[in-house]
Amino acid sequence: MDLFIHEVLRKPLATSALCLMTTTSMSSALRLVPKMCDAGLIDRIPDLMDARRSFIRLRPETSHRLRAYFEEGPE
Repeated sequence: MDLFIHEVLRKPLATSALCLMTTTSMSSALRLVPKMCDAGLIDRIPDLMDARRSFIRLRPETSHRLRAYFEEGPE
């Protein structure tokens, strides 16, 4: 959800910030990021200004599916 909100607001979301927002531990969240990348749900983009940091964004297909889901409204 945080990724979707940041996308709608057109704000970048650093990997560490995303992992802090979860209800799991930081180490568990960091292990899930590559799995979600491999599954084609998100992309990890290196920060050109700081090589220690990367940003996470939804893949276009994932974003499209989420938008369609929320546009359907309550059942």
